[in-house]
Amino acid sequence: MAKLPKGADLPDFLMTDEAQTFVGELSAEPDVSKTAGRITSVTDGRISTEPNAHDFERDPGHYIDVDDNGFILGGAVKLSELPLSRRDYDTAQRSATKPAGQTQYSAGYLAYAMIDGYQQLRKDFGIYRVLEVGLKQAQDAGKKKQIAYWETQLDIRRKLILRDIGYWSHFM
Repeated sequence: MAKLPKGADLPDFLMTDEAQTFVGELSAEPDVSKTAGRITSVTDGRISTEPNAHDFERDPGHYIDVDDNGFILGGAVKLSELPLSRRDYDTAQRSATKPAGQTQYSAGYLAYAMIDGYQQLRKDFGIYRVLEVGLKQAQDAGKKKQIAYWETQLDIRRKLILRDIGYWSHFM
């Protein structure tokens, strides 16, 4: 956040110390929220858990196992040629032979977590720009109730953008 280009076409709220701190703290959130299963043992300070649905969906987003030749675990998909969607990636992984029986969950899907975060931020900023236009039009027309609505929506979107940048930065 501190290295964002000054004077670029970025909203001012991204340049504050508060935004930098908030994003920095949220960057750890994907690790804080994963491994939520029931604790089964604690040995030498290491906690073992029984995975649950939350863990199965989030843990594999933290990694992707790639061999020295650029193939993802199982040899069915090359990292440089990832399918368009996680669904298609999972389908391709299921045809893996080295070792067989791989899925998006066994080999990880970090690349898709990164892509998803990027696409969410693009959408966030698009919505933010539309809300700015709505606010400007309400101000120009002097419509107080509409101004309050657009200001509230912009405040919510600023918070969502900071949250999404923080969460996404973890995977980057």
